[in-house]
Amino acid sequence: MKHQEKSEEVPSNCCMDPNARHNFKTFSLRLNEWENTQLAAAAEETGRSKGCFIRWAIREQAKKVL
Repeated sequence: MKHQEKSEEVPSNCCMDPNARHNFKTFSLRLNEWENTQLAAAAEETGRSKGCFIRWAIREQAKKVL
C-alpha cells in the first residue's frame, strides 16, 4: 500500500521566518551510501552538520526557483 500525502499548497514566503525554530515538521529520508558520503563531505567542507547542510541547501535552491 502506497502512502498518499495530502497536497499542500505552497504558502507565500512573505510571512514566514527562515530562522524560526525547527519544530514544524520532521521526516525520515533514506539515503544510499553515495548520497550519505556526499552529504557528509559537503557538510564537513562547509563546517555544517548534515541537517544544517540540508537546510542551507533548501534555502539556496528555493532562492533560485521561487
